[in-house]
Amino acid sequence: MWIVGAEILGCLGALDGTLIDVTVPETDKARYRTRKGTVSVNVLAACDRGMRFTYMLAGWEGSAADSRVLRDVIARDDGLRVPHGNFYLCVNEYPNGEGFLTPYKMVRYHLHEWGIGPSTPQNYKEYYNMHHSKARNVIERTFGLFKKRWAILRSHSFYPISVQNKIILACALIHNFIRNEMPEDLLAEGLFPDTQNQPHDAELIDSVHPSQEWTSWRDTLAHEIGNVEKVPKPLRNRTENGRRSWSVHEEQVLSEAMKKIVLEGWKTENGFKVGYLNLLSTYMKQVFPNTDLKPEPHINSRITVWKRNYHSLFEILKNTGVGMDLTTKMIEATDEQWDAFMKVDPNARLMRSKS
Repeated sequence: MWIVGAEILGCLGALDGTLIDVTVPETDKARYRTRKGTVSVNVLAACDRGMRFTYMLAGWEGSAADSRVLRDVIARDDGLRVPHGNFYLCVNEYPNGEGFLTPYKMVRYHLHEWGIGPSTPQNYKEYYNMHHSKARNVIERTFGLFKKRWAILRSHSFYPISVQNKIILACALIHNFIRNEMPEDLLAEGLFPDTQNQPHDAELIDSVHPSQEWTSWRDTLAHEIGNVEKVPKPLRNRTENGRRSWSVHEEQVLSEAMKKIVLEGWKTENGFKVGYLNLLSTYMKQVFPNTDLKPEPHINSRITVWKRNYHSLFEILKNTGVGMDLTTKMIEATDEQWDAFMKVDPNARLMRSKS
């Protein structure tokens, strides 16, 4: 059972893979070359809530798939030990099967996709993915701290590859020592239960494969989260008056798309060239393949709203005694000034107490 805001019972921590650049002979570079073109090893690691590594395997070539590395880790005599009834939080590169809990596919997941209003989770799968992402993020932070701390992992090495792999493991051991000796835990307490004292005679998972039983359990878990969070009825991106509402992520993507077409020469002295709305729509569909946003009326209407808000903001900031708090990104003005603004421009009310 997942108790929102408290512990994830049975969770041993988070697991993921990361790439660390290495130096290998010319004849071996093809095997170690990743999709991004770097020559690296695929390092699989698990960590606890204190950003301490509880397992690490270095040595697989960068071209190896994450799921293949995980299967090898489970099959090894000295590999990762996962007792039945326990699990690690993983991404979708790994199978959703016993011992390894992944998010729902084709559902929002990453932390930057969540916000307020229409950007809040709208169903039990989105609530599940949001909590999963928040909890699993500890492995991302651990990898980031690990690589930042050790310059030797970022520089060229002329040791044999076997020695380079041992250096990675040695850095992980010292990383754990430092984490244990730090006076403060940088992560919030109570995310994961204590898993340091697992029974030695516990029955262990000995294979990795997708499981319908595990998928059904995930659905049950997600529904429990949704019940605790009180999932709202689907909004379908509509406001009460029937108009299309925009999520924070959608507005961010549209803003970036407009910057892109400006750099591509679509902006002239008299405005944008004919067809720019269709081009913006194409960019939006690349990020949101199933979007219902259309050039007209949605995108054109949103740009019109932005123009109107910009004009209101510009006129407000021209007044003496009005400023902008750069920390909160909010307009600083007295109540009397706001009353005067709204008499001249009713749209100014939207700027009050809004960042």
